[in-house]
Amino acid sequence: LIKVLIDAGEHVQDQVTATLPVLISSDPALQSYAVHSLFRAVEHDKGRGKVSCIACWCVGEYGELLSSKCPAEDCENLTPVTIERIMGVLTGIMDSSLSSMLVKQYVLTALIKLFARYPQSQGTLQAAIAKHSTSIVVEVQQRAVEYSALA
Repeated sequence: LIKVLIDAGEHVQDQVTATLPVLISSDPALQSYAVHSLFRAVEHDKGRGKVSCIACWCVGEYGELLSSKCPAEDCENLTPVTIERIMGVLTGIMDSSLSSMLVKQYVLTALIKLFARYPQSQGTLQAAIAKHSTSIVVEVQQRAVEYSALA
């Protein structure tokens, strides 16, 4: 299902993207595979589309699973990912003019969730969130200010 989602991209119906997080959260074995696969997809896609929203949701919810090897059978090439690489991808999406406002809101939410899971990177995460507190997009600015206050 995740491979189909990645290949279909923008052609996926909204109903599918709305129910996928429920499916992923209900199966612990799928969580690691999903976060690894979707992270790789968004790393190459650079923040465009529905796949990016789901990938950012997964990184926010299951980002700590990226730091270990994916245990699923189909992920031999899905190796551990450092927090620095995760941050690089997420901040790249935030800085891209091609990323939609919705994708940027998902990224900010993922960053604040990672803030709680990676204490050693809290300063970098907080700076990445605060950077967007002056965004010209009001919704992004509001979320960044609120999350900066939480951090």
